[in-house]
Amino acid sequence: MSNTTCLRCHGDDFQAGSLQTAGQLHFLPQVPGLLNFLGAGSVKVESRLCMDCGTLDFTVDPVEVAERNGQNATN
Repeated sequence: MSNTTCLRCHGDDFQAGSLQTAGQLHFLPQVPGLLNFLGAGSVKVESRLCMDCGTLDFTVDPVEVAERNGQNATN
């Protein structure tokens, strides 16, 4: 995750972690295609907790999303 401060309180004390579900939490872009229908187009979601205020934030790699969708990332 590239942000070094919390978006809510601007603190900088973070604990990396993950959310627990029946499996790992993934982002699935809403674009047509067989890969997304089968769930193969999903991208891992990374998370962290701000130890100063308790805010959870989530990040998904936009380059990986673009690659899964057969596009070039434009950021």
